[in-house]
Amino acid sequence: MRKHQRTCVQACQSVGLNVLGIEHRGKHWVVICDKGKVICPSTPSDRRFLHNLKSNAKRLLINPL
Repeated sequence: MRKHQRTCVQACQSVGLNVLGIEHRGKHWVVICDKGKVICPSTPSDRRFLHNLKSNAKRLLINPL
């Protein structure tokens, strides 16, 4: 599980977000950044989760909450 957490954090950092922490909320991990929160699945179902995670992080970078 730690490998998956590390992957989620690295994906957010690769886009340019500053990661402050990570929380476990039920079936999802929430990566807390300075611009907002990015939600990623705790058990990825396919290989596209990384692409979807990076696209959500890019959207957050462009339009912060």
